[in-house]
Amino acid sequence: MELLKQVMPYLLSGLKITVLVSAFALVFSMLLGLVLALLKRNGTKCMGKIIDGYIKIFRNTPFMIQVYLAYNLPPLLGLHPKAIVLGTVILIMYEAAYLTVTFQMGFDAIPKGQEEAAIALDIPYLTRIRKILLPQVMKVILPTVTSILIVTVKDSSLLSVITITELTMEASRCASITFLPFEVYIITGVLYWILNMLIELVMKLFSQKYLAY
Repeated sequence: MELLKQVMPYLLSGLKITVLVSAFALVFSMLLGLVLALLKRNGTKCMGKIIDGYIKIFRNTPFMIQVYLAYNLPPLLGLHPKAIVLGTVILIMYEAAYLTVTFQMGFDAIPKGQEEAAIALDIPYLTRIRKILLPQVMKVILPTVTSILIVTVKDSSLLSVITITELTMEASRCASITFLPFEVYIITGVLYWILNMLIELVMKLFSQKYLAY
């Protein structure tokens, strides 16, 4: 209890940053992944090749390397954005590469006849995507999307290497202050576990409310 009193203010401060960064990353990586999947599906061949290149770069290089490059490249160009902005953006781009492929697989799983029927009925494109295709796609890919969202939260811990004071950095600081790293990291692991359990619960409730048909 004494250790909890000592370290919890720092860990909760770091958790707040983790939640903030992860929330932005979760929302915008989903949106970016969906948009890129639609562009690859309905866009030009050139657009498809560009998106394929983006996916291959971000999926086939370590996230740690991407973080270092994102942090060190802007100063060479005379730019000095905040570390938290850079970290959030690179996390969004990294996870969106995986979500793009996931959305593609979801769209490919839907029978083509449904979209052809919607086109024949002259249903507008956005309505067709939002009302007919996307609910079915989400039902197919929801388990994979949930896993990617959980990985996003865990990947956010790597942003500590570019001085973002999220949960892992605060845990490291508390471990060096208390000289009790084992206990501190157990508490930190529990906080990550709770956060990811909440994501699973939200996605389950989302599935039950909007995809139960």
